[in-house]
Amino acid sequence: MLLLDHDGLTIRMHLQAGLNVVAEHNVFWNYADTFAPSAGFDSNKTWLEGYILPGLSFTQDLGGVVAYGKVSAVASGTLGIDAYATGNTGRVTLEEGYLGLRSGEKSDPSFDVSVGPREFKAGTGMLLANGGSSGFDRGALKLGPRKAWEMASIGRFGFDNFTGTAFISTPTSRTKATATQGSSAAMSAMTAKTTPSPD
Repeated sequence: MLLLDHDGLTIRMHLQAGLNVVAEHNVFWNYADTFAPSAGFDSNKTWLEGYILPGLSFTQDLGGVVAYGKVSAVASGTLGIDAYATGNTGRVTLEEGYLGLRSGEKSDPSFDVSVGPREFKAGTGMLLANGGSSGFDRGALKLGPRKAWEMASIGRFGFDNFTGTAFISTPTSRTKATATQGSSAAMSAMTAKTTPSPD
């Protein structure tokens, strides 16, 4: 939703939400009764989960380059006990909070750099797409609303028919307690592609 468009500055509001009723029978193929009957695990589960994700984004035309950014937060929760025997819990966490600078639409060469927590998918997303985690103490196991990386530095560069992307990203830990020694491993890579010129 557009909130402001004046003198090269645009501000938009974003809102995403989800509600899901889940009923599962013979969770994990009821292996608990076969291999750990004394555990008392209930393989039939029913629970309610939901989330809301509001945010604000902006772009500012600086004359040849554009500054941009976004901030958003997600509140999620689960009512009942889910497939991992966790429930009646939820959390509010920062989702995205990044700033960036990019060249104008018709610039060649072009660039786009940004820093901060944000969503990022490499290529089609087959190998690298989701930097966040949901479920457990955060709730919303099936909906999985968290996708942003805890920290991402992304640079995109283009010239003629060539485009390249370089990034360093750190996945979001489910909780500080589960992070290895209080931090998560960072991932970095560089990708490139060329687009054939039309005849």
